[in-house]
Formats: sequence, structure tokens, C-alpha cells
Amino acid sequence: MMNRSERDVKLDMGDMETGGTLTLPAGKGPFPAALLLQGSGPTDRNSNARVGLHRFTSSITRDLAWQLADAGIASLRYDKRGCGDRSETGLHALVADARAAWGQMASFPEVGGQLLTVGHSEGAIIAMILASEAEDMDDAVAIACGTSPFDQVLLHQMEHILRSRGRFGRRQQALIDAMERVYGMLRQQGDWEKVAAAEVKREMLPVSFALRLMGARRVKTTLGRQLRPRWVLERDEYPLERMPPQCPVLLLYGDRDYQVPPDEGAPLTDLPGVDVVLVPGMNHMLRDNPGPLTPREVTRSLKRNMLPLVADHIIPWMQRGQDKG
Repeated sequence: MMNRSERDVKLDMGDMETGGTLTLPAGKGPFPAALLLQGSGPTDRNSNARVGLHRFTSSITRDLAWQLADAGIASLRYDKRGCGDRSETGLHALVADARAAWGQMASFPEVGGQLLTVGHSEGAIIAMILASEAEDMDDAVAIACGTSPFDQVLLHQMEHILRSRGRFGRRQQALIDAMERVYGMLRQQGDWEKVAAAEVKREMLPVSFALRLMGARRVKTTLGRQLRPRWVLERDEYPLERMPPQCPVLLLYGDRDYQVPPDEGAPLTDLPGVDVVLVPGMNHMLRDNPGPLTPREVTRSLKRNMLPLVADHIIPWMQRGQDKG
């Protein structure tokens, strides 16, 4: 493994400043560089999160940065807006932050030459959005990029988890149906604040007796944390299948990923310059997943090293593009 170096940097997001890490390969620059965009949740620059007593550690963007450095590519990753906070950050703000970070990456004296973005999950969606806009982007890599409406993704994940526990019957189906109707209210009103709390409680009561003891506003607030209404509405404004990229794009999907299954990439295959690669054995955390497709097994997989996606897939793809040029 090559020596690499890292230094902390500050990024100006317009209304706030956030911390980041610039990872550099061994040797003398300037180096080609990648902007790394992490997955969902209040995650830090390394794709880890800590909210209250809950800690989640995947280190996906950190590991990608190190893999890229070993391949001679610098990278920039940063703490996401809302890092460590329970409040929801909308997609518009996250896209604006990514645009700002992209604009600042090339200003570092160690950066020069080929520029790309690499995003995972939520970050993959943002990478695709940037790729449709940035004329100075040479390549984009989107790992586990969802294309379905966000509410459908969440409900699919919920149904999969319930079925994996052997607990899927009429009551569980009724729960999903009720949540679908609440999402329908959200889209009809176009604003979660305009959705009547009493109607939300009325829809959810038949599937949860515990809600009878709660006031309507509390029911709505509690459910809102799970439904992520702001993200659902803002995600609708970015139909990726109708946003052709301005640069070559590599889509990577794992055939053991139940959270964003490989068929999510199908709507993007007709876009110009898009290549899709299925990675055998890979789950959503970019680890090998030989066991059952369950949340417990995915958590266990975090003890394993991340798959060598840069060496096995990203670098060969970039080199093929250069050979074609």
C-alpha cells in the first residue's frame, strides 16, 4: 500500500462553513481528484454518524478516499449539512452544498487534471445531478443510485425487512397501504405542514393501537421522522432518467443489495455515456454479503473490509474511457 497524506480543510457552503478532508496520494502533485458524496443520514465526511447514543460506522467515503489515493487520485470529502443532528436536511440543500464543494475542489494547489465525482446511495443521486450540470466534470461514478420515487424506495425497504423477519401478513400489508395513503396526502398538498394531523392519525389508527393514546399532532410528528416528507417532495424534482449527463458515468450496483436493488439502474441505461456494472456479492454497505439479505447481516458485514471497487472497477473503467479518447 502506498503512503498517503490527509489534511483538514474548510469549505464555504454560502450560509455556513463545514469541515472536510483532502486526501493526497504519495508523490508530487498536482493530482487528478474526486469529490466524494456519502449516503443518507446525518453522516460525517467518513460516512459515519452519531446521534445521541446511536452510532453508525461504515467509513465508506474514507475507504474510497484511501483506495483512490493508492491509485494516484486525490479526493475531497466533507461533513454533510446536519451532521449529528436529528433534523431533516432537504435534497436541494445537499445538492447546493455539493455544487459548492465541487467548485472549491479544483482551487487546492495539489489538485489538477482529471476531475470526477464518486457518490454512494444518496450521494450517487447527487453525483448524477452534478453530472447533468457540470461541464468541467470529466467522469462520474454513482454507486447504488436509486431512481424510483423516494417513498417507493422506503416502502420497498420496509416490506423487505418485514418479510425477512417472517412477519408479513395482513397487518403488515395494511401498514404499508396506510403509509402509501399518507404519502398520497403529502403529494396532494405539496407540503407536509399542510397535511391535516387528524387525517394522518385516522389513516394510521387501524394498524397501530398504540397511536390511540397519542394526540394527532404527535402522531404526525412521529410519523414524519420516518416518512422524510421534505426529501420525498424534493427528490421528485430530479427525474434522473430525463437528465442526461455531460460526462461519462459508471453505475455500480451490488447483486446483494436489497436497499437499492440493481434494477434501479434500468431507467438510466438509455442515457448517453452511461455504463452499468453489477458487482457480485456486494451489499449496500459495499461489503461482501454471503449470508441472508437482512439488516442484521448487513450490520455484520461492516466488520469486513470494503470491496476494492476502485482497483477492480473504477480505475479500469476510467482507463477504457481514456483509451477510447
